[in-house]
Amino acid sequence: MELIQIVLTSCLTVLSLGMILISILSYRTSKNKKLLFVGLAFLILFLKGIWQSISLFTTVLPPVTIDSFQVFFDVLIVVILFGATLKR
Repeated sequence: MELIQIVLTSCLTVLSLGMILISILSYRTSKNKKLLFVGLAFLILFLKGIWQSISLFTTVLPPVTIDSFQVFFDVLIVVILFGATLKR
């Protein structure tokens, strides 16, 4: 288990959760249904991050093959989706 995998998985999970909250708050003010889909994408990434985090430290869930390259791109996707959410 590499430290970079733990750090990137943690970043992915925390960023995804934050973006879910921002998407929900933005939807409540603008009523733009696109934000619900963006929130759903963040929810899926958040669930993936939770699964990966649990499988890194326990044997409760089946192990997930975690590649640092893959997690880096997941974090990049979250950042790009966040940018798309903020852009008008």
